[in-house]
Amino acid sequence: MARSTRRRFSLTRWVLGLMFLGLLGSSLGDRSESTASRLAATRPAERSRSHEAPSITAADVYWDDRTRPHKGEIVALLNKVRRENKRCTKMDLGTVMRSGKRGTAQDPVWFVTCEDRKGQVFNVFFAAKDLADHRVLSGVRHAPRAQAVSSCEQAARARAEHPGTVEFSRVLHLGAHEHPNGNTTIESRFIAENALGAKVAFGIRCLVLPSGRVDHAEVWRSG
Repeated sequence: MARSTRRRFSLTRWVLGLMFLGLLGSSLGDRSESTASRLAATRPAERSRSHEAPSITAADVYWDDRTRPHKGEIVALLNKVRRENKRCTKMDLGTVMRSGKRGTAQDPVWFVTCEDRKGQVFNVFFAAKDLADHRVLSGVRHAPRAQAVSSCEQAARARAEHPGTVEFSRVLHLGAHEHPNGNTTIESRFIAENALGAKVAFGIRCLVLPSGRVDHAEVWRSG
C-alpha cells in the first residue's frame, strides 16, 4: 500500500513538472516574439533616420557682415533648399551671400552655390518671404522646348531681309541645351532670301530666358 502511494506521488510530481515546463516555455516564447516584434518595429525607423541628411546649423555656414544679422532666417532657408531643390545635390555653405542685384535693404535676397549630379554649378536665391509664403524652393524652371524653339525662329525672321522666306530647321540642325540658371541655348540653321532673291543659309544661336523671351541671338552665314 505504501509502495503504491509512493508511485502515485512520483507520477503526480512528474506530471506537474511537465506542466510547469510547458507553461514556462510558452511564456518565454511569447516574451521572445514580443521582443522580436518590438525590435523589428524599431529597425525601419532607425534605418530611415540614418539615411537622412543632417540639418544645417549656423556653425556649418560661413558668415559675413551682411549675412550674420539674419542667421536664423538663412539657416531655415538653407534647410528648405536642401529639402525641396532636387537639383542641388551638393551645397557649398561657404558661398552664402547677399545678392547685390536682387532684393532691397529692407527685403534682402541671399543665395548659395549648388552643384547638380552632372557637376554643373548654379546659384539658388531665396528671401525671408519664401518662409512666410511657404514658397517651394524647387529651383528655376526652363522655358518649354517648343516655346524656346519658336522664340528663336522668331528671332531668325526678325534678322532676315525677307522674313516671309525664312525656312527654319526644327529637326535636322536643331540643338537645345538647358543651363542650370534656367536659360536655354537653341542652335539651328535657316534659309532665307537675300535682297537679290537668292536663297542663303544661315546659322543661329539664341539664349532663351525661362520666360521664353530671347535675351540675345547670334546669326552667321552657313556654308
